[in-house]
Amino acid sequence: MKNIFLLLSTTFSLIAYAQNYNGPESVDFDINTNRYFISNSSNGQILSIDKLQNLSVFADNIFGGPHGLEVVNNTLFACSIDRLKGYDLTTGNQTVNINDVLSWWRWQKNANWKQPEGPGSTIEDKMDHPVVQVSYFDALAYAEWKGMSLPTESQWEYAARGGHEQKMFIWGNLPIDE
Repeated sequence: MKNIFLLLSTTFSLIAYAQNYNGPESVDFDINTNRYFISNSSNGQILSIDKLQNLSVFADNIFGGPHGLEVVNNTLFACSIDRLKGYDLTTGNQTVNINDVLSWWRWQKNANWKQPEGPGSTIEDKMDHPVVQVSYFDALAYAEWKGMSLPTESQWEYAARGGHEQKMFIWGNLPIDE
């Protein structure tokens, strides 16, 4: 009986540990500082690796993630669950908190996608920014305009795995540490 209990508790512990590991979900590179940023959603961290292979924690205590990273100019944007935060790449300080609307948004009369800050502004200095607020219908209209179609779920999964089929990871079946 004692051995059965030990076997069951060990099995459940291993299952719980395996389910807790999410691995890196996003990686982005900052060309200005020669650093890679890696999301470690299991621990709520953003890790940084410099050109000398020095690993450090860039940001931590990120609830529910981070899941997606994007470097834009001097800011690293990190998405986690229903939050978007921006971090200054020089200081590491948080500069944008999507949940504090007044820190990033203001009403601007006659603003539109071509003039995002109102009449007289342009998108010329925003061409390297990520495209946001795209609805399914926007994406569908764009694809049709280009004479293409949106991918099916299976096409999306195939592309996300780099064309590998029946593999546990995009690089094959072995964990990265083996």
